[in-house]
Amino acid sequence: MRTLILIGETASGKTAFSLQLAKKLDCEIINADAFQCYKGIEISTAQPNKEEQSCLPHHLYGFLEVEQPINIAIYQKLAREKIEEIHSRGKSVLFVGGAGLYIRAALYDYKFPETRQLEEDLQSKSNQELYKLLLEADEESAREIHPNNRVRIIRALELALSGHPKSSNAKVEKDKPLYGAEFYRIDIDRETLYDRISKRVDKMVDLGLVDEVKSMLGKHPHDSPAFRAIGFKEMIPYVEGHISLEQALEDVKKDTRNYAKRQNTFFKHQFAYKLVRSVDEIN
Repeated sequence: MRTLILIGETASGKTAFSLQLAKKLDCEIINADAFQCYKGIEISTAQPNKEEQSCLPHHLYGFLEVEQPINIAIYQKLAREKIEEIHSRGKSVLFVGGAGLYIRAALYDYKFPETRQLEEDLQSKSNQELYKLLLEADEESAREIHPNNRVRIIRALELALSGHPKSSNAKVEKDKPLYGAEFYRIDIDRETLYDRISKRVDKMVDLGLVDEVKSMLGKHPHDSPAFRAIGFKEMIPYVEGHISLEQALEDVKKDTRNYAKRQNTFFKHQFAYKLVRSVDEIN
């Protein structure tokens, strides 16, 4: 049984590519995107639709309520359980996603404090307290993160507490990943990627993005963890009547492009992968 990882920037075409590859190599797919773990925001997070997921087994998509937390320690436990479960059936695993830290946690020897206690301890602290902790645990990483970027600070703290601070991840790469993992990255140029991002956001509107955001905001607290997802959070000011739809969509596109830039940087420095444009390049 094999463990394959398909990485690529958001909107690079991972879903379509993964379906072809999984069918070719008899794999079951595991989600490697934090916000695609949530149900109710399928359009906002560009999750594979029901038809795509019905083609073959998909795991860790849309199973969390929007008010439930997810972090790399929780994801690590769930992902490894799925790997063992799928391998026990004699099937190969295909991770698909762009959340580099989640992939590293699942496939490298990271050890975290007890998950629930870790979550409670971190979430109970203010941004200022979290940033101070990160300065003490991993000053190099702290200097690269804005003191109010709560999500990135918590992720960096989780890594530091695991014994693998983000600033030293390059050293961890020297170790072999668990499960004999094979890394493949979709090869796409920036101009094409940005065009795909723009078209995908426009398509999200056609699929019902606005109604999805309105519906979820009407049912759940506005500070729910899931609502920090790119594609959702930019729509909140529009739904609340503060900005135009045109401005909201431009904000989604801009934030998505910026996220893609960060993904590109992370992939280049953290994974040893083979660039691929077709499933025929993977045997």
